[in-house]
Amino acid sequence: MRNHGLFSTLFIDDIRTQAALDDAGRGRMATLRHTAHTADRNSGDTLWNTFIKQVLGYLSFVPPARTDTPGMYPLYEDYGFSNAVAVLCLAEP
Repeated sequence: MRNHGLFSTLFIDDIRTQAALDDAGRGRMATLRHTAHTADRNSGDTLWNTFIKQVLGYLSFVPPARTDTPGMYPLYEDYGFSNAVAVLCLAEP
C-alpha cells in the first residue's frame, strides 16, 4: 500500500496493523498486482474494462457492464441493478 499523500501516515500505519489477509485475499491481491501492471491506461474506457471493474468487484460493488454517461459509473449492491450505492467518476488519464 502506497500513500501518495492521500491519507494520513498515522491512518495508513493503523490500518496495516489491523488488516490481515486470508488465502483468498492474498490470491486476489496477487491477481490485482498483475492486472495493474497489464492494465490499458490509454483511455478511461480501457482502464475501466482492464482494471477498475475487477477491483470494484473484489470490493463487493456490482459495476455496470457499460454506461450511457461517459466517465460516470453507478455502483450497485447486487445484480438486480436497482439500488445504486455510489457513483464512480472516472477522469480521463
